[in-house]
Amino acid sequence: MPAESQTSATDFWKGVDPEIAQFEQDLLASIAQAKRGEFARVHTPETIAAARRVSASTPQETKTSVPIQLKLDQRVITAFKATGTGWEARINATLLEAIEQGKLQTLR
Repeated sequence: MPAESQTSATDFWKGVDPEIAQFEQDLLASIAQAKRGEFARVHTPETIAAARRVSASTPQETKTSVPIQLKLDQRVITAFKATGTGWEARINATLLEAIEQGKLQTLR
């Protein structure tokens, strides 16, 4: 290709709105980063706070959890409720730990 027909990068952007030119250059740089695997999800303070609210209000139960009705001593309920959201899951975790430590026998 003859040298006079080649357009330099600076000549290409002449006459283009500077804000649009900067946007396009930034977009192309972002695409190049993504292709190199350098991209990441953007987290704002609002999305972080929303994720924390969801995870704090959702007990981490196993898929084997079964809803039941159970009568417990009021002191047990009060103590676990005082630990905050997810207290039912913590009762489950405490019982599982007792089983694993051999303090409770499982049916076999």
